[in-house]
Amino acid sequence: LMEEAQEEFQEFEGEVEFDQSEEWEIFGGKRVDQGGKIVSRYERSHIPNDFYKVYCIDDSQRGGTAFRPWLGAVKDPSNPPDFDPSQPDESLALQHVYGFRAFDTRQNVWYTASAQDIVYMTASLGIVLNTETNTQKFFGAGEVGTTNGHDDDVTAIAIHPDRTLIVTGQIGKNPKICVWDSRDCSLKSAFWQGVDTKCVKSISFSASGKYVYSVGDNDLHTVSCFDWESGKFITSTNVGADFVIGLKGSPKDDSTFAIAGKNGVKFGSLSTAGIKINKGVFGKNPMADMYSLEWMSDGKLLTGSLKGNLYIWSGSSCLKTIPCHAGSCSAMSYRAGRLVTGGKDGYVHIFDKEMKIKKKFNVGTMPRAIDQDSEGDIIVGLRDGTILEIKGEQKLKLHMKGHSEGEVWGLAVCSTTGYVLTTCDDNRILVWDPIKKACIGVGTINEKQGPKLKGGASTTSTLPPNQCARAIDVNSVNGHVCLGINDGEFSIRAGVTKLDDVVASRKDAKEWIEVVKYSPDGETLAVGSHDNAIYIYHVDGYKPWKKLNKHTSFITALDWSEDSNYLHSQCGAYDLLYWHVESGTQITDADALKDEEWAEWSLKLGWPVQGIQPIGVDGTHINGVCRSNNKRLLASGDDWRLVNIFRNPALAKAKPKSYIGHAEHVTRVAFSKKDDMLFSVGGSDRTLMQWKIV
Repeated sequence: LMEEAQEEFQEFEGEVEFDQSEEWEIFGGKRVDQGGKIVSRYERSHIPNDFYKVYCIDDSQRGGTAFRPWLGAVKDPSNPPDFDPSQPDESLALQHVYGFRAFDTRQNVWYTASAQDIVYMTASLGIVLNTETNTQKFFGAGEVGTTNGHDDDVTAIAIHPDRTLIVTGQIGKNPKICVWDSRDCSLKSAFWQGVDTKCVKSISFSASGKYVYSVGDNDLHTVSCFDWESGKFITSTNVGADFVIGLKGSPKDDSTFAIAGKNGVKFGSLSTAGIKINKGVFGKNPMADMYSLEWMSDGKLLTGSLKGNLYIWSGSSCLKTIPCHAGSCSAMSYRAGRLVTGGKDGYVHIFDKEMKIKKKFNVGTMPRAIDQDSEGDIIVGLRDGTILEIKGEQKLKLHMKGHSEGEVWGLAVCSTTGYVLTTCDDNRILVWDPIKKACIGVGTINEKQGPKLKGGASTTSTLPPNQCARAIDVNSVNGHVCLGINDGEFSIRAGVTKLDDVVASRKDAKEWIEVVKYSPDGETLAVGSHDNAIYIYHVDGYKPWKKLNKHTSFITALDWSEDSNYLHSQCGAYDLLYWHVESGTQITDADALKDEEWAEWSLKLGWPVQGIQPIGVDGTHINGVCRSNNKRLLASGDDWRLVNIFRNPALAKAKPKSYIGHAEHVTRVAFSKKDDMLFSVGGSDRTLMQWKIV
């Protein structure tokens, strides 16, 4: 497919080197995981309609042990704590969100009419960030049943000509479109794009702001027009099979818009007869696939090509081309007579009024979105999840950092600093300060690329397994940071501020590592692998000590006892096993450890968490569990995209409070040291959320 694509393209604009993201976007290549399985971003696990009811059924109605084979390994404590099945007194309030969706979307960060406010999206949220105070407002987050925003990935965002109203669109069988006010995040209108259009690929207001135009990601790329105030559908038409990159309404009149993508540009015209689509005519200019578009104030259209040239259009005819970037011209903005572009070469170009480049800024990687404010500042969204601002054409200011490849699974809280650490399939370790609400450190998983092996952790990352990590923990005694890597290696870093200082590394596991845990006394490390084994190491020199291999499936979670003598662990076959670490033996008598005090609780199996599994499901939808340090609360994250909190213990009939904000499976949850915050990460939405416990 790649060779055919390049051959076809060479007939147009000349030879181009493609990366995988460009192949997927322009030529419709299939996304596959490392096992060769085709991955669709439209496969979802939806929240059951009777969600709250499923938590209120007693054991006699749960189907016995058919769904819970681990019950035989559970014994009641000698003096069990009081059980209250009601919802916890505490609630969650979303405080800050770390992430920016740019890995498969574009033109998705904007200045608003309010000073210092920018708007963008990540997960299922619209976010308004005050760049001076570093505070956020959210459209769409909250307790299940109380929100009126999106319930799946937001994939497109645009701003009204008045720069106060925002329109966002999402993934879905019939994708929802919302118009909301950036000043208070209140919903103004909601309507639906159309059944089987898959997602809102791109969206735009018309010149006056009366209409909303959207284009779907279905095979024929249906473009629709709506009167947004009434939510009334006006008309629609199919643009064709050519892949679409972006859509934007003309600033001159409400009836004109343009669509950029494979094979050039198409112009749409709205009339009482419907929408008419005309192809752009290149004339004597080389034909090209387009990667960005923007209107000039006089009604001319600018498009950026995959080779990096700038095309200028009048009507439906191309007037001329201008060399612009080395590699695709991936984003552009035109305001007050000034054009700003971004390219695959990692540069932002500022043009003068004669359309000549007068200034260049190296931003390190491909810009996906650019906007300008009335004072001349420039906001730039990068493909790697970064949002930065060019102030007065002079200096760069960072506003957001995020993960950008594969899935986020690694989550840990440093007990001494309170910092939060995350790892992903993007070759990065990120450190977050929840007080400053900022990314304060970046580490690299591995500088050198290893082989791209088949099998292993399912991921759409383009990176090899040795540059992907899904487990992380911090030693509370010496500060070491352990990474569990997708090629079976673990890597020890000197500390949360010394993430690129490698202390030790070993590769004893034969499969990828899903869990790493230091003992409370800081002297021992346990590593759980998908080769069904738990590996025990002395922290002094990280020498191997024991191998625990009685599980019948891959290890998904483990915890240490408070005295560092015992482990309990769970696997993919729902075995719940207990271990005496020093002897390396399994404890088969469940009564022996029924009163053991566990330093943490991350298992979804066991006596205090029996009620977190709803009726009629096998529990595989639950990904991450944690217990608060004061032992009052349990939290879980699941495939239904929910963050849940329960009273501890959570036995049969336990009722949670459940919160939506993530757009993908919630992989891990963790409490802050003081139990005043809860952190959650979404797998494929690559977003860290900071919830205040109130």
